[in-house]
Amino acid sequence: METYKIFVLVLFALSVYPFLIYPIILLLLSTFFKNEVNKSYSYQPDVTILVPVHNEEENIYPLVESILNSDYPKEKIRIIFGSDGSNDNTNKYLEDLKGKYENVDFLILPRVGKNLVINHLLPLVKSEIILFIDADVRPEKQTIKEMVAHFNDGEVGGVASNLVVIKGQQGDVNPEERHTQSFFNIIRKLESRIFGTFNNNGPCYAVRAGLINQIPNTKVCDDFFNVLTIFIRGKRMFFAENAIAYDLRPRNTILNEYHRKKRFSAGGLSAIFSSLRIFTRPLFAFFLFSHKILRWFSPVFAILVVILLLIFASIEIKIVIAGLLGLFLLAAMIGFVNELKGRRTSKFFRVPLFILLSVAGTIAGIFRSFLGKQNSSWTLRGLETQNEAMD
Repeated sequence: METYKIFVLVLFALSVYPFLIYPIILLLLSTFFKNEVNKSYSYQPDVTILVPVHNEEENIYPLVESILNSDYPKEKIRIIFGSDGSNDNTNKYLEDLKGKYENVDFLILPRVGKNLVINHLLPLVKSEIILFIDADVRPEKQTIKEMVAHFNDGEVGGVASNLVVIKGQQGDVNPEERHTQSFFNIIRKLESRIFGTFNNNGPCYAVRAGLINQIPNTKVCDDFFNVLTIFIRGKRMFFAENAIAYDLRPRNTILNEYHRKKRFSAGGLSAIFSSLRIFTRPLFAFFLFSHKILRWFSPVFAILVVILLLIFASIEIKIVIAGLLGLFLLAAMIGFVNELKGRRTSKFFRVPLFILLSVAGTIAGIFRSFLGKQNSSWTLRGLETQNEAMD
């Protein structure tokens, strides 16, 4: 076999491994090595809910109401907000809430980024369990109780919620994002059956307070760093399928997918660089490579496959590859133009655009991480360029 063909086969296998091969391996392992969690709804310790916010005036009151309307004992809940340089009515609303509820408190900070806000909030925690939640998340009534019940098992160090992304109150969600989330939920469930999942739902998750450390810098993805810390300490990160939380953040355009992927891959790699001890545990290293690292680099492997085929393959294969690539880019471009004009188009154009933006964002994030430019201050559209000096 020609050398380039061996490289093509290896790179192709690596590019599809996280999406086709790894799920099959997980299914087999979870069938023979089930590791059930001993959860109990009677286990109800004090819970501190930490909420970093930046200009979230429209979400402050609804979030507090949704938390206090849950079926977890209110006297065991404490909510602490950290205002990250907010310049709308967020700080005023926090003062009003503190006067209204004795279990609501807050810190007002300059614009320092989410990671440093969390570091300021952590010393205020006195409870055994911490629930991290974004201001635009609404947990269902049973969600807090469902998540905390898993901590009855002493091997559980963290619990990920089942996050459902919707647009505002209308229940609308991009189908591409819905399918992606469904796929990762399957992976989370299978990993959790074996030991634990590296794929956390950052907008809403819980941890044992004694397991996590201060966030080391402004470059890491805070929730992924906490998951790595939990694994390094030999504890499980469990996916609680029935702990449903709704992310109400409006995502009006598929174009934001580029910025999301860039943030996640850059922050995720930075978190790994800050948690290299994870590779001393073979099982955890296998999960991490399979679920995260190889998935982030799979677009790179796929692009290398295409390049090798265009250089070394027969003329017939080159024509087919070039034709398919041209059709893909043309469809993505049509989808891009329609999105810019605010028109929602068919899946024939949206899916290629979604894939292209995801690939471009992931690769940009990889470069961003290696260049040390990641930071933890961002808006919905992406990282704030005025905060680059934080790096």
